Amino acid sequence: MRKFTFNKIVRNRIPEAMRQGGTEIVDKQLTDEDTYQPLLDKLIEEAQEAKAATGADRADELADVRAVLQGIIAYSGVTHQEIATAEQAKATKYGDYTPAPYIASVAVTENDPWLQHYLESPDKYPEIDT
Repeated sequence: MRKFTFNKIVRNRIPEAMRQGGTEIVDKQLTDEDTYQPLLDKLIEEAQEAKAATGADRADELADVRAVLQGIIAYSGVTHQEIATAEQAKATKYGDYTPAPYIASVAVTENDPWLQHYLESPDKYPEIDT
């Protein structure tokens, strides 16, 4: 048998299904505190899969994103009501994503308070040579 490092959180019925399929696994139960970060990593994985999905696969991948997000909320120590309140406050102040404007580039002056933010994240906001 060939062995591989796996190191990721999975849905709670996956280990048994893997064992029934003949896969030997080494798993462990994480503490509540230790579950949060692996769920955030899983969210990134599922979001990347949702990004690549097309057609009928899109619903399945978005279901995975939602399931992981629900897990994150469960282990975050934040209530659904607190999230709803924060969501409403942000929607009131900044709007939402329907429709969702897409900003391709920005030009700011040297004294704009956002300039430092853009400069500190060159991978996210590469400066355009003009």
